[in-house]
Amino acid sequence: MSAAGTQALVTAWQSGASSRDTLLHTFRIGEILPSARPNEQEMELIRKEPAPIVPVGAMRWGGALVSPSGNRFGRRFLQWLGLTPS
Repeated sequence: MSAAGTQALVTAWQSGASSRDTLLHTFRIGEILPSARPNEQEMELIRKEPAPIVPVGAMRWGGALVSPSGNRFGRRFLQWLGLTPS
């Protein structure tokens, strides 16, 4: 899956045009995620990982700068990962 394709999927999810399950399913089809791992297991693995070490107030994901405090996508993405309160 190309970077542009990945960004388009994340943008669709961000805007509410697709669900998290659809996003993860499409990542499996695109061979970004293992095909045999169910969503519940993927989310559990994400929750168990330590928080990423990033510059204060910002992080990079998919080539885009994400600001948890000033960016809807950043907040929603980090909440989805379980790294910030909802």
